[in-house]
Amino acid sequence: MIEAPSLLQSSLSIPPDHFDACKAQDIPTVGNAAGNTLDLLDLTGAPEPPGPLPAGFTPKGIVAMVFSCLSAFLGIAVISWYGAGEIGKREPGMGTRDAVTGDENKDGAVDEDENRSEHENRNEGAVVNGGEK
Repeated sequence: MIEAPSLLQSSLSIPPDHFDACKAQDIPTVGNAAGNTLDLLDLTGAPEPPGPLPAGFTPKGIVAMVFSCLSAFLGIAVISWYGAGEIGKREPGMGTRDAVTGDENKDGAVDEDENRSEHENRNEGAVVNGGEK
């Protein structure tokens, strides 16, 4: 609700191109919604609102709902499949480096001696306790 319409009308102005657009579409710029300036309560000739929405589900809505549910279930299945894909391929606690590099024997076991020597080689030049090795 506008509390001071006369103050608002005195401070605002409508650009002329807005009036030109209304005139081009034969939309009245004075009066009520029907363009009636004599009886403002008479809405004869005013534009009609769109019709009501159909009751219940339409066939188009049903198809959209079915495909939405199917894609949701497919997405959940793919996420579950992807998440469970690595289960059972490695023993717990083997570490991520072995899983990434693939340091395995033919039987699938990780060669501990090879891992130990690689770990020692990496830490050979490391500085520990402020300069002591």
